[in-house]
Amino acid sequence: MLARTFMTAQDLKITEDERSALIKILGMLERGEFHKNDFSTHEYGFNMNLCVYPLGRNQSWGLGGQKCGTVACIGGWVAMMMGKESTRDIIEYVHGRNPLRRLYWPNINMGDYTNITTAQAAHAVSNFLTTGNPDWHLAVSC
Repeated sequence: MLARTFMTAQDLKITEDERSALIKILGMLERGEFHKNDFSTHEYGFNMNLCVYPLGRNQSWGLGGQKCGTVACIGGWVAMMMGKESTRDIIEYVHGRNPLRRLYWPNINMGDYTNITTAQAAHAVSNFLTTGNPDWHLAVSC
């Protein structure tokens, strides 16, 4: 299998830290390391309808190899991988980053984002990294 080629951070108009986090998240999504809506204390969780859960101070987000039951959306995981630690900082990042807004906030008619699967999210992240457009309509149709 040929290696994928991703656009540069400069071409994507994002930081290198964001690009690196997205590549890591894409791999985790594709390998099944995120578990949909898993609120247990043993797994990484994924839900496009949550910036980050558990909400609270001084939470351990499960980074650096420690699994902690954290559930987050793509933007929430990017924020945590970039070192954002407080719930407030994570939420402000997810709600405020314009170049990644189309990836973090799908413009699709699904009611809410809870129904987005990890496979669909992986497709959107891959689309974004290779073309600069997450193309959520295509991602959720697969």
